[in-house]
Parts: sequence; C-alpha cells; structure tokens
Amino acid sequence: MKVLFLYPDIASRTPHYYQMGIGMLSGALKRAGADRSLYHLAEMPSEEKFCQRIQQEKPDLLAISTTSGQWRFVVPMIRWAKAHFGLQVIAGGIHPTLAPHETLIQAPELDAICIGEGEDQFVQYVQELGAGNRRPTGLANFWLKTAAGAWEQNPMGPLVEDLDRLGWPDHELFDFSRVIEMMNGEANVMAGRGCPYRCSYCSNEVKIDQNRELGSNLRWRTPEDVVRECEYVRDTYGNRTFYFIDDIFTLNREWTKAFARIYGDRVRMPFRIQLQVKTIDAERLELLRDVGLYSVVAGVETGNEELRRKVLIKRISNDDIRKCFREADRLGIETATYNIIGIPGETEQTVRDSIDLNREIRPNRTIVTIFTPFPGTSLYREAKEQGILRQDTDPSYFDENSFLDLPTISRERLLELYREFARSGIEIAEEKARRGYYDLLQHRDTATVVTPDPSYVYIAAPKLNYEERSALCAHPPTRLIYRVGVKPDSRLRFGIGIVPEVWSRTDGVRFRVYAGGRFLRTLLFDRSLAPKTDPSHRAWHHFDLDLSAFGGKTVRIELRTDPVGNTDYSSAYWAAPHLASASDPIMGTLDNWQVEKSARTSRVA
Repeated sequence: MKVLFLYPDIASRTPHYYQMGIGMLSGALKRAGADRSLYHLAEMPSEEKFCQRIQQEKPDLLAISTTSGQWRFVVPMIRWAKAHFGLQVIAGGIHPTLAPHETLIQAPELDAICIGEGEDQFVQYVQELGAGNRRPTGLANFWLKTAAGAWEQNPMGPLVEDLDRLGWPDHELFDFSRVIEMMNGEANVMAGRGCPYRCSYCSNEVKIDQNRELGSNLRWRTPEDVVRECEYVRDTYGNRTFYFIDDIFTLNREWTKAFARIYGDRVRMPFRIQLQVKTIDAERLELLRDVGLYSVVAGVETGNEELRRKVLIKRISNDDIRKCFREADRLGIETATYNIIGIPGETEQTVRDSIDLNREIRPNRTIVTIFTPFPGTSLYREAKEQGILRQDTDPSYFDENSFLDLPTISRERLLELYREFARSGIEIAEEKARRGYYDLLQHRDTATVVTPDPSYVYIAAPKLNYEERSALCAHPPTRLIYRVGVKPDSRLRFGIGIVPEVWSRTDGVRFRVYAGGRFLRTLLFDRSLAPKTDPSHRAWHHFDLDLSAFGGKTVRIELRTDPVGNTDYSSAYWAAPHLASASDPIMGTLDNWQVEKSARTSRVA
C-alpha cells in the first residue's frame, strides 16, 4: 500500500518548508510499515505534468494536506487524480477542518476528509484500504463517502493526551538535510499542541469548539522526549539552530522550566520561539536565554487597543507588549512582531497606531500582513454578514491585497500604508542593528554607476521568505563603485538575493565584490544564484568579508552583478551593504552569515 502525500505550497514565495502535519502522519505510517512518498508543489503544475508525476509514483492513495490559501490550487488536482487514474483521494489539514461542508461541495470527487487531528485514524484508514476495503466506515474524525455516494459524517474522537505515544515526525520524507540548508541551518520542532485563546481571526477558535468534549485542548510532549528529538536532529542532520513552532511555547510555566534544565544540559543550541506577551516573565525569559534562546516573536496584531480587544478578541494591552519587549531588549534577545492591518473597523489612524507602537517597542523584525479572513472563523462570518467580504479573492497569507471592502479606508490607501508599515519596520531593524560606520545605501549617490540603463539601479525593500530588506537593486550587468576610507579591522557585510517574481524565469545572477585601487584590485567575493534550478537560492544569503588588509587606506569597493544566461529577468539585490568594525553587532543570528576568507588579486578589466 503506497501513500503519496501532496504538499501544495504554491505562490507562497518561500523555500521548501517542513510541513509538520504531513511529517506526523508519515511518521505514523512509517511505524505501521506503509510505503510513503512526497509530492511538493511550489508552482501550479499543468494537468499533463501532474499526471506524469502520478504515473511515476503509482500510489494507491493521494493524501492532501491543505490550507485555505492553497485550496483553490488543490481542487483541480483532485479532479485530475480521479479522472485519469481513479485514485482514492483524501484531504485533511486546516481548510477541511474549518470548512468541511464547503470542502465537499467544491470537491465532491473526494473519498474522505479528516477533521482535526488524525494520526491513529489515518493509519487505520490506510490499513483498511490495503486490505481491499475501498469504503471504510466508522472512523472517528473522518467523513467518508459511502458506496451509494452519500457522506458518513463520523463524530470526532477523544484527543490523544500522551503526545509522546505518537512518536516523532518523519524527517526523511522531506529530505530534511535539504530543508535545513534552505532554512539557513534551522530545524523545526513542535513541543505541544493547542492554544487556550479564542482570537476571532484565528483557526484555534474553531478547534476549541470542536474539541470541547474530547479532552484537554492544551497538551505537551514530555521535555525529555522533545530534547531527545533535538539531539537526534542535531546528530543526524547537523542543524545550527532550532525553531520551536508551537503557537505559544511559554504557556506552561513548570514545563518551560523543566525543558530549560534538560535542554541546557544536553543541547544548548540557539533557538527561537513564539509567545504571547502575558505568558512570559523576566525570570523565564532569562532562564531560556541562558540555554540558547536568541529570538522571540509575539503577536501585536494592532496598536489600537480597542480594535484588539473588541474586534480581534485578543486580551492583551499595549503595556503588556511594552513590558515584554523591554525585558527582551534588556536580556539581549532579538524580537519580532506579527501585525495585521485591514481588519473590520480599520482606519488610517488605527494603522498609524500600529506603526507607532512598533516604533516604540523597536522589534528587530516587523512582520506585516493584510488581514486574511479564513472560513470558519468568527471574523470571517462577521465580514460576510456585514457585506464587506470580497467574492473575487481567495484566502492567502502572501497577497498584498485586501479581502474586504472596508467603508473606513480604501483598498488603495490600505496598500500604501502596508508598504509604509513595512518600510518603517526595516528602518527600525537597521537602526537597532547600528549598521556599521559606512552605509552603502545611504551613500548611493556618491557611487560611480556603470550600467546600460540608469533605471536598473535603485533602492527598494524586496521580500524573500517573509523577510524584507532595504536593498540596492542592480539589474545586471551593473557595476557600483564606491571610494571609501577603510578603518582598521573592518568588515564588509551584505546580503544578496533575487526576488520571487523572477525565480522561474531567470537563469541566474553572478555577484562579485572587488576592493583595491584604480588599476589593481582584489576579488573578495564571487557567488552565483540560480533560483530556477536551486530552491536553496530562493532566500537572502548573508556574507561577512574581511577588509583588514585595506585598513587605514582609501580604496575603491565595487559591487558587480552580471547575468548568467538570459538577461531579461535577472533582477538582483544587494541587501544592507555596509562597512563595520569586526566588533560591531550584525543583524540576525551569526549562524545566518557566511564569513568569506578567500581572495585573489587581479588587474582591472
């Protein structure tokens, strides 16, 4: 019995990400002895290409985990699988969980859907199919199509209290080494399940209602089990950092303390977490910092307390937020904020309240999204009842368009404020990072520019893998030459990247850095990015060059980009290029930076 997991990740503009739900289901099947494979889709395939992959895999079951944002891409693939192969197809994930009836109306070809958690039931379903029963019945959490074409809507079963019993996720299914490489050395781990809060915009509100009579919504693996998985991942895959992807890592005070003690003794590697500002205090922040915590992200959502309390139903105050961020700054822990604009009741002033609060708390990273109303949530229903929900859009985290027709602010003005908010966040991060003693962006006008078209060179704030950077666009072929006095013990720090809009079209870009005099120069850096053929190139890559050989001299520093093959779509960016002393702090964890040591001298071409 072979199961092909379909992981739709279309138009998300992110590198190959580890999907924990599929990982857990595959881990359960692996322990049960089933054959598994993965079909990861970063782009929408043609019908022909999709069918070629199915023919190659020859699965008995197509299992799809889908979000609401991916659902529009999934529906035609369900039909192709049925029409061409008569495959058994099941869908699970957050979209069928939030909107099961809509799922079946839009994709009646499905054979089953899974609502909520379902590791045990999924194994049983696969075993029934393997035994020749194409119409299993009576499985909790499953809606199953009968032989007559009707739907058997089974109730949800008790929640698994002992999460350790479920085992670890299947890392091999995703080529975990490759995932870690594309995530800059970071590995994902989940320590528990559930959230106690009923924010109106979040799927957790629905899950709390669904699980009300089924057991505790909040459950944790034992600290020992979590640490053993961390040790396994470290020893097997060589990651440099961990990201605990729990909605709120710090909910259970005693669990957090026990975890810190064991993790500190046996792992003590850099890690980051998500938290809610009222679930943490200075004592636990310091405890976690001392065993590796380097970054926290918290949901601010809006700087307007009335909207946060009455519309989002999020019971935290601006003072709660200020206190948490002050403590993190005091302890040297990096911070990030989640922010939503465009919610019902939003005005230009409430957006400015959010911008101002972020400027006050000064996070290292500001994540801004335009509100996405997800089916099943109370804010989705409210928007629909008010008649402000647009019908010509599909939910997605990655679009920069409003899904609502708000009477209080136009979509055009909201988009302008979104971009202003994003720029403000970048400015805060750069100020907080104290970007060296010579910023090449700020001195852009002093550079000599050699390019076929002056419009090829400009300053922008592109986004790669959710991360926006102030950057210098240098459409190849372009040379930017600065004349700079270099201090002793100096570094040149910068990032390079190619924007998502051209990933599938560009053959690549070659980035080079030279330093020296007018006629004799040293090649300090030479890298090419080709995101069309190498998914690991679909992110920012940061570098730290040693300029100590030029200390005390005035030199010419040249940033050069050249096309690899086709020049039409070779959009290239130098992110935050600057000169700094070696002792100056850098943006982000040191593990995200690569130190370049090799150099060679050449005559000017």
